[in-house]
Amino acid sequence: MPTGDPIRLRVQDGKLYTNAFAVRCAFSLEELSPVPERPEPDEKRLIVQAAEILKPLRLSQENVEKMVAEAHARGNATWFHHDKKMIEIVARAWRLLAPLGVETGGIRRFVDDVVRNAWK
Repeated sequence: MPTGDPIRLRVQDGKLYTNAFAVRCAFSLEELSPVPERPEPDEKRLIVQAAEILKPLRLSQENVEKMVAEAHARGNATWFHHDKKMIEIVARAWRLLAPLGVETGGIRRFVDDVVRNAWK
């Protein structure tokens, strides 16, 4: 990395400069491929998988479908398919904290607060 704080970037005469260092560059919007949208998760497949996991607790696929329908009716989902890494981390912590009365929604609220306040 170039030295300096902050590192200044600029484009001039077909070159990208970082402080005093420069390399030839070109940029064309026409050459950019569109950013692919993340596919929505296959809801039916996820319901089937969740029902299989919950089977030892005597919950059926119908029960899981009902849970999903109720969640859709409430709206305002707090978790999305692109939150996969955070979901994994929260799930691991929740396994430890659940017997202490902590729910995943509580963990999520704290995470959101910390992230929101980190930019202040």
